[in-house]
Amino acid sequence: MHHSQLAAQFLIDTYRFNQEDKNRLTHIFEAYKNPEKTQTQIPDQRTAAAYMIARGLSISGVMQHIFEQEPAFFSKIKNVIDFGGGPGTFLWSLLDHTQDVHYSNIDMNKHLLNVFKEIANHLNLAKQAQAVQQDYFQFKAIENQYDLAVFSYTLCENPGAIKAIDKATHISENILIIEPGTPLGFKNILQSRALLIDKVFSVLAPCSHMQTCPLQESESDWCHFVARNMRTKTQMFLKNAERGYEDEKFIYLIATKSEKKGNEGQRIISRPQLNGHILHFDTCTPSEKTAVKLYKKSDKALFKEYKKAKRGDIFSESGDKPF
Repeated sequence: MHHSQLAAQFLIDTYRFNQEDKNRLTHIFEAYKNPEKTQTQIPDQRTAAAYMIARGLSISGVMQHIFEQEPAFFSKIKNVIDFGGGPGTFLWSLLDHTQDVHYSNIDMNKHLLNVFKEIANHLNLAKQAQAVQQDYFQFKAIENQYDLAVFSYTLCENPGAIKAIDKATHISENILIIEPGTPLGFKNILQSRALLIDKVFSVLAPCSHMQTCPLQESESDWCHFVARNMRTKTQMFLKNAERGYEDEKFIYLIATKSEKKGNEGQRIISRPQLNGHILHFDTCTPSEKTAVKLYKKSDKALFKEYKKAKRGDIFSESGDKPF
């Protein structure tokens, strides 16, 4: 069982969520649709725990997808600072890939941090999981103190957090940003990407190049990926959902102070479609979005290699299997 699932089961057993919890959570989700006019702060610990189940498990699925794309990178991470880490979703997800990690969770909401500490104690991780109730704009740290600074669904909730990303460039060797897979989320990623390149960071993923994004000026398309997550019964109850799964659209960016390796290929940025004997998908190149077509007969080796590819995988014409 994944650490995020262990955390969720602990909360389910502890809080035994009911209709009142569901109603409060529904109000929070409605508030997120119009954050400028409605209070979006989670008001109590029960709601914070319910939030971890309803949204935390979905976000964990996104993180697992990202970890699987860059396993070598995340396996080396030892010291993490998470800006707006809430109930610690990133840590519970990361622990499935590396155990020897110290994690600092910077968040203003005491209820989310209390849930985070409850889970850490239950999983015997209190010594390596630090909770800091503080405005992350005011947080001070030593230069290059961290391996990784995380901003997960932070900019979409607080656009001003771009200033914290600027600050994080001084205290962390690597930066991970995750946003909803919406046009606004894409815009936030583009803004962050430009900032980090200006700070002499190299873009590790998902971009396979450092040039201007070929979708930057598009009015109808934007870069995003999809993670299919299975819902638990409690999650379905809290979200008033009927389907046993959900497709979570997201976009992310990993940037590093280390020098990036040579061109690894082209990122697949659409859902691969198989029509008869033709496999086609779009990829990202330094100058444009490129449509790739592979024919079962004439491109036999590549067709076989990529017929199970997913959006987000790397396409290499050399046929080196990236997944």
